[in-house]
Amino acid sequence: MIANIPNPVRDEPLMRSLQGLYAAPMLLLSARFRRGLGESSEAARRLGVKKVLPSRFTQEELLEAVRASLDGQ
Repeated sequence: MIANIPNPVRDEPLMRSLQGLYAAPMLLLSARFRRGLGESSEAARRLGVKKVLPSRFTQEELLEAVRASLDGQ
């Protein structure tokens, strides 16, 4: 599952709901990760997010992130 989450810390309940709906690895997209906000990365780790991709990514980066998320299955 690929989700664009503007604020991983604030949106933790939303991410938990999505995890309950989909039995798939979660790939997060968020500009907050580009800015190096550690608490966002920590929120993603707490939720077991497989891969985090900062906004402004290339097609190659997206495909690699999807591959990396699926390799852990």
